[in-house]
Amino acid sequence: MPDPIEKLTPEERLEDEFGDKSEEEFEGENEEIGRKVIDKLYPELDRKIEEFNQRLETLNKNIDVTIKSRLQLDELEAKYNKLEAETVRGDDARLRRLEKIVEEQRNNIGKEKRSSRDKARTRIVKVLLGLTVAVGVATFLFIYIKGKEPEPSDKFTSDDVKTAKEIVERWRNLPDAEMWQSIADYADQYKPSLETQMLMMGYIKNWADNPSFKWEWEAIEKYEHIQQLEESYAKEEKSSEIYCTVASMTYKGNPLPRGIAADICELALADIIAARQQSDNSK
Repeated sequence: MPDPIEKLTPEERLEDEFGDKSEEEFEGENEEIGRKVIDKLYPELDRKIEEFNQRLETLNKNIDVTIKSRLQLDELEAKYNKLEAETVRGDDARLRRLEKIVEEQRNNIGKEKRSSRDKARTRIVKVLLGLTVAVGVATFLFIYIKGKEPEPSDKFTSDDVKTAKEIVERWRNLPDAEMWQSIADYADQYKPSLETQMLMMGYIKNWADNPSFKWEWEAIEKYEHIQQLEESYAKEEKSSEIYCTVASMTYKGNPLPRGIAADICELALADIIAARQQSDNSK
C-alpha cells in the first residue's frame, strides 16, 4: 500500500507531470477537469461555455501555429503585470532572496520542453476558465486578458472575442474563496507539478484586476505570510493547503486581493521547488 504522504506529494517539473502522458490521457483529464470547473464555478454559463468549447475545438485546428505566434505567446506569458496597488515598505533580505529565487525558477520553466509548456498552458486555462485552448487560440485569448482588444479575424471573430470576454470577466468576478477552493480541489485530485502551479499563479497575477485601493505592508510582514504558506505545505507536502491557507489570510483585517495572494503563493512555490532541487543535488 503506498505511503499516503508520498501519494499527496506533487512532482516538481512540467516534464515529470506531462512527459510520459499520452495525448489521449491528457485530453481525457482535461475534459474531466473542465466539466468539474464549469459545474463548480460557472453553472449559469454551462451551455455557453460548452458551445464555445466546441467552437474552440475547430479554431484550435484551423488557426495556424507559427513561430511568430509561439514567440508572441511566450512574451505575453513572460511579462508579469506589476502589482500597481502594492507598496512594500522597508527591506528584508529573506524576501529579496525569494524574489531572486522566483526569477530563477521562471527561467527554469522557460527552458522546459515546449510540448510540456504547451500542455501546462492548456491545463491552466482549463482549470481557471473551463476553456479548451491550444497555442493559436491562446494567443488571441491572452491578448484580451492582458487588457487589450484582440483584432477579430476571419477565424477568431468578433463574436468569439465577445464570448471570451464574458467568461474572463465572470472569472474576475468570482469570489476569491471559491476560486482558491477550486484550485485546491484540483491540486488534491490531479497532483499538478509544482512548476505548473507556480506558472498558474503567474497567470492569476496577470489576469486579476488591480484592487481599487492601495495595499501597503512591510517587507517582513509579506515574508511572514509567505512562510505561513510554506509551513502549511510542509505539514504533509500537500499543495492544496497553500490555497486553503491563502484564501483565509488577512492583513489588518482585510483579505488579501487576488493578485497579492497569487504573488505570495508563487514566491512560496518557487522556494519549495528550490529547496527540493538543493536536496536532490546534495544526495
